[in-house]
Amino acid sequence: MERIRHTVQTYWQKWQAKQEKNQVRLEAAKSMTRGDYRLSRKGRYEINQTTHRLTPAGKTTRLRHRLNITIIILGLLIIGCYIVLIYL
Repeated sequence: MERIRHTVQTYWQKWQAKQEKNQVRLEAAKSMTRGDYRLSRKGRYEINQTTHRLTPAGKTTRLRHRLNITIIILGLLIIGCYIVLIYL
């Protein structure tokens, strides 16, 4: 019973932290112009409010996201090529 209570409690804490993070992101997105909002992909990437450009942390996050998508697409293409070569 204690283990279930601990599991539920940790889940609840993680959920609250995620909600707080989303709330902070929404508050930051409200103060952005439309161009800033689009540049930061709906507030996902950090943007400097004075220069209206991505911060180094925002650029790193954006690059990480792009690389992950590229790796997934390349993996699917490799699997597709193997399937085509096996059945030809």
